[in-house]
Order: sequence, then C-alpha cells, then structure tokens
Amino acid sequence: MPGAPLPPLDCIASVSDRILNCYVSSEWDNQFLTRLGMVLRRDNDGNLLPEPKRVHGETKGISVVGPSGEGKTTLVKKAVARALGDHLDDKGRGKHVVYCRVRSDATIKGVYMDLCRLTGFSSFPARMTNIEAKHLTVHRLQLAGIRVIILDEVHNQLGKNDRSVNLFLKSFLQDGRGFCLIVIGTSRLRQFILRPENDELPRRLPEFPLVPFKPDASISLINGALRDLTREAGLKFGRSIRPRPICRTSDF
Repeated sequence: MPGAPLPPLDCIASVSDRILNCYVSSEWDNQFLTRLGMVLRRDNDGNLLPEPKRVHGETKGISVVGPSGEGKTTLVKKAVARALGDHLDDKGRGKHVVYCRVRSDATIKGVYMDLCRLTGFSSFPARMTNIEAKHLTVHRLQLAGIRVIILDEVHNQLGKNDRSVNLFLKSFLQDGRGFCLIVIGTSRLRQFILRPENDELPRRLPEFPLVPFKPDASISLINGALRDLTREAGLKFGRSIRPRPICRTSDF
C-alpha cells in the first residue's frame, strides 16, 4: 500500500503462506454438501450430524471420482470439516471422522490395519485373517466413536483381487455397522463400481463426479481473497500477475 510501512518479513512470509494455501470454494463444495445431506442425519435445527442414515439397517456412502490432481481430497476434507465441524489432525483422525489413504502396496488386510492404527491400536496378532482384521477394525472404529470413514485412492487396490475389494467396501455399510463411507478415486474406481458383477455398489456408493464447470464465479472469489490477503500483508500485485487467468478449453 502506498505510504504504508512494510510489515516485518516474518509476517510477510506468514501471509504469503496463507495466500498459497488459501482454499476458495467452488460449485463442487455446495454440491458435495448436498450429497452429504443425503447420507447423513440432521438434528432438529437442520444441522448435519456425524451419523449415517439407516435404511433397513444399512447405511450408504459416496464415491467421489475425477482425474488425478483435480482436488478431490481437499474438497472432501474441507466439506466434511465445514458440515460437521470435525477437523482432521496430521494423522487423519478427527472426533468422528477418519481419513485413510490406500497405499499402492497395501493388501485388504493392510488397509484394515491402517484404519486400526488411526484409532491408536497397533498390537496385531502375528497371524490374522482378513475376516479377523475386519472384525477388529469395525470394533476399534466403533469404540473410538468413528462414524465417517474416508478412503482415498481406492483405485490403488483394483486389479489385485477385485472381488475382495467389493466385499471390503460393502463391509462398512452392511449389517447395521453404523458407518458412512466416502471413497475417493479416479475413473478406474468408477468403472469398478459400475461393473455388472458389482451391482450392489452403485446403490450403496452413489457417484459424485467432479464435472468441469465454468470458473467465472471462482475466479472472482480468488481475486477477492488475494486482494484481501495481500492488503493485509502490505503487498501489491506484481505487474506480471494477470487479474484473470487464461482458461484452457479443458476447463469447460
């Protein structure tokens, strides 16, 4: 700002970090919140609760699908925090929510064990079957008060034993276990869910695709956020920064 004293360098660095990490909502956020309202219960004031709706003793979830790098993970985490006020720590643990990224080298049992570790349990028996791992995981999650499970990069499990993946995903939604499951993945996950042999999955995990939208509204929000933050830091836009980014045809 002309004539204004420059803030300390550490303050500028802090605000610069805030600018770089600033999250600007898009149409996807409200659409996903609407989808959450279809699978989670509400209190008497209409606020979403970390408690899944039950239909004939079973719960449902959401499959969030889109290309890599489109912001699926950030979208889900931000929307869940906004809707439920449940913020995840660095390990992926919240009060009623857990986030687990499916490792490319993990087995189904390995994913169960990773979920157990998120509840603070790591004393596994030397030999354990998938069924035993499932029962242990469900018990630990219920004991910890977890109601919403976010599984990221689920496509990493596909192509190994797809029938086991089918059963693994359904295991959280059947028999009144009381979980809402949010799975995140690429088009491979979508293709897997829609396979004829997995005919129950589309009903249990309805799809939320990241459909491209015209970014005009988001550009306005981004510019406003940048103006406010840079003004706070006593900074000005460089001449090389365009007020409106050039949009690629793939953005539409």
